[in-house]
Amino acid sequence: MSEPASRRSGAASRRPGPEERGEAAVVAVDVGGTSMKGAVVDGAGRLLWADSRDTAHPGPDAAVAGILDYAADLAKQAAEATGRPPVAAGLAVPGVVDSGLARYATNLGWHDVPLRDLAAASLGIPVVLGHDVRTGALAEARFGAARGVDDFLYLPIGTGIAGALFLRGEPYPGATARGGELGHAPVRPDGEVCACGQRGCLEAYASAAAVARRYAARGGTPGLSTPDIVALAAAGDPVAAAVWGEAVGALATALASYTMVLDPVLVVVGGGLADAGDALLGPLRGRLAALLAWREPPRVVRGALGSSAGPLGAAVLAWRAVGHEVRPASGPDAPPAGVAGPQVAGRGDAGPDDAGRGDAGRGDAGPGDAGRRDAGRGDAERGNGVRAGLGDAGRGGAGRGEAGRGEAGRGDAGRGDAGSGGAGGGCAG
Repeated sequence: MSEPASRRSGAASRRPGPEERGEAAVVAVDVGGTSMKGAVVDGAGRLLWADSRDTAHPGPDAAVAGILDYAADLAKQAAEATGRPPVAAGLAVPGVVDSGLARYATNLGWHDVPLRDLAAASLGIPVVLGHDVRTGALAEARFGAARGVDDFLYLPIGTGIAGALFLRGEPYPGATARGGELGHAPVRPDGEVCACGQRGCLEAYASAAAVARRYAARGGTPGLSTPDIVALAAAGDPVAAAVWGEAVGALATALASYTMVLDPVLVVVGGGLADAGDALLGPLRGRLAALLAWREPPRVVRGALGSSAGPLGAAVLAWRAVGHEVRPASGPDAPPAGVAGPQVAGRGDAGPDDAGRGDAGRGDAGPGDAGRRDAGRGDAERGNGVRAGLGDAGRGGAGRGEAGRGEAGRGDAGRGDAGSGGAGGGCAG
């Protein structure tokens, strides 16, 4: 067995005791092609600090240096907030992630960057590396719209379209760590050329970038945002209505195929396009139901955590790296939404180890059933209170206690990453 990352980097190997967990904190960074979102999160799941910073360019070396500098600054914020250094760090990055390496990301230009080990050496604490979309899905499963749901699809739609698969309560990366690339599922045979080189991809029709591009190509005003085009469609603009209708239809086609194969309970739509709200979700639900003639469709809801999903998921991974699982509060003593948020639960006798390893076994919290309601309704869907501190504690359901599993579901002993990422390169943007 290889030496744990925490010891290789000179980090202390002692876990915080129960009386200290309210004071301890982790740092988390969600890295995107243009910006990074960071957070300091305590053992009760509260956001002690959150901000953002531009991703350094050009070149992979500048990006890595910027990530390390940002993590170091967040560590200082953690020390100021708690009176002690952070106990671990979680990094969520785009592209292909495996064995602690950021193997490939088009928008950052890197190949086989040992980012976990570089960060561990820089910070002197255990570091866990996860895929950006899967960490966002993990946060929605733990605190947000998918609480208590074992089988769901997380579908962030922005500049591009990505996806994360949860099967039987575990994130599933696929055989080659590229699972979830629903954006490159063909929905129109011999259709428009996608940036990936294929034809007819979902992303070429239904991403925010595609909607704007296709509207302008049909004679619409160039440079309009997707919200502008959605508003024009609602106001009766025929070109906008046609383009938007084709985008929704393409999404419904892709989700129908996914539903037939994997039978999810829930589809959680995230990313910037989710801000379209009922203008997207209403017709999407209707078209999906129409395509599934002999069975009930899965519920389609809006993500609850917004842009906080990535850093919050990375924080969950960081707490796992030191042997604890952050779980939502539940039961009659749970505080109301917006007040206390999730709690941290010990994972038996698992100690700090190589980040993301599966040695600790499984936690004993069963799936709750609060997340099986239509979480996409009203304020719960919009994350009111949740974004301010993961306060959706009153919704019940302890979630699953998958203690040693990596974020992508790879709990192999000896692996030091949170799980393998897909090839989307952060296309959900």
